[in-house]
Amino acid sequence: MTHVGMLFWVCYSVEVHTELFSGVTLVFYGCR
Repeated sequence: MTHVGMLFWVCYSVEVHTELFSGVTLVFYGCR
């Protein structure tokens, strides 16, 4: 894997995890 590819993957993973975390938080607060 190239350096650029690695950097892209890290940014992509952070973005996905942020989206998932936000979604889970919204659902959690919505169901309380």
